[in-house]
Amino acid sequence: MIRTTIKLLCLCFSIGIITTACSNDDSSPAKPPIVDPEKPEPEKPQPVKSLIFDFSNTTTVKQISFVDNATTELGTTISKEWEPTIGYLKPMSLTLDKEKLTVTYSEDRKQEYTIKMNNNDIVIESKDHPSYTFATLSADKKGLVINSSFFRIKGAHKALNVNNTASLQEYGVVDLTTFKNKYNHLKNTSGKYLQITFEYKLKN
Repeated sequence: MIRTTIKLLCLCFSIGIITTACSNDDSSPAKPPIVDPEKPEPEKPQPVKSLIFDFSNTTTVKQISFVDNATTELGTTISKEWEPTIGYLKPMSLTLDKEKLTVTYSEDRKQEYTIKMNNNDIVIESKDHPSYTFATLSADKKGLVINSSFFRIKGAHKALNVNNTASLQEYGVVDLTTFKNKYNHLKNTSGKYLQITFEYKLKN
């Protein structure tokens, strides 16, 4: 009788261990999340594609010759003396990629700039000089315009009485007076001024 009781107790104890082990088994597959069919899934953000613009046209805004304070309008046909300078400084294509602008010039020369967008203006930032607007996107982002100003002057130094010549170019709209004010130390001056726009179209 005692042996039978002991066997029954051992059997019950064993069943209890097996039942406990089974109840603690976490290997059952996880249930799929409940999806509300009426609630649309959030759209995944699309990767931002870089925009490539190819050169399409040059437009003359203003062309002037001057002798001291007298100026003469020269029309819209760009003087041939400007052609080598324009050919060297004119960007042939531009790649806009988030906060980076890659500019390709003639002979496959490339320059990379750190930029920020100010509305549709592409502003170049640098530790070495103040920020400035390099180009402007069209409202539909399918076109781009770069303003460029050129200036040449020659004259005699007022104090040293030696002849000086200078040639400047800046991206952006810089008027003739602003350029000439840089050379107030010269007399008997003459020179030329050119303001043009480089136009670009989005590459397909």
